[in-house]
Amino acid sequence: MDRAVPDSIFRTLARCLQASKTAELCGFIVKGVHDDHTFVAVPNLSPSPACFTMSSLDVRRVRERAVRSGGKLTALVHSHSTDTRMSIDDEAAFMNCDLPWLIVSLFGRALSWHYYKLDRECNRVDRSTALVTQGQMILDSSDEPRNTRSR
Repeated sequence: MDRAVPDSIFRTLARCLQASKTAELCGFIVKGVHDDHTFVAVPNLSPSPACFTMSSLDVRRVRERAVRSGGKLTALVHSHSTDTRMSIDDEAAFMNCDLPWLIVSLFGRALSWHYYKLDRECNRVDRSTALVTQGQMILDSSDEPRNTRSR
């Protein structure tokens, strides 16, 4: 089982998605010096609710803050409103990113995700080889999720 993304991050993302009803959520997972993980949200500057755009200044600030504290960025996160597969635009951006991508979506009380990591020896996105794991977390009435992973 891939532990690149701990369950605590999925719980945080579910809460953020519940609070953010309009635009795609975007940000980064930061791994700290003690192997702790946090989600750092970055403002989505896209005028479209179906896209995400982060400013290079925001990205640089998050990266520098992580490095100063002894941590590092481990994944780019963004949400989709309908599913968690990469769009055509996602594929193009993913090719130019040095981080794995976690795409999440909340359907009622179910958080679904796809986690993608590019094999740099390959010069194109092949969804079947870039996809590392996918899964779903069902939130129960106490807001504590039960986790199911696949792949």
